[in-house]
Amino acid sequence: MKNEADQTATKHKNEDFLKELEKDRREKNGEYAVLVSLLELDNDYYNDSIVDMSYRYPKMYVIRPQFFIPLITLIRGSFKNTLEYKKIRSS
Repeated sequence: MKNEADQTATKHKNEDFLKELEKDRREKNGEYAVLVSLLELDNDYYNDSIVDMSYRYPKMYVIRPQFFIPLITLIRGSFKNTLEYKKIRSS
């Protein structure tokens, strides 16, 4: 989770943290990486929905805290569909 106080001298952007997040995902063998961020509060790109960053890093998302549960639900649904597909295919 990234947050920044209004009185911070240098303003960070979400993009500033993606490379490090990808490194952490690889080191920990994670399938997905999610940056929950309150940075760039005036940016509607991040305010309106779940942002898929897979054009830069695979299976990476940037979200606001209110989108955490919906994202987990989507990932869970995708995982369940993959399991069902593999089960049908192996039968």
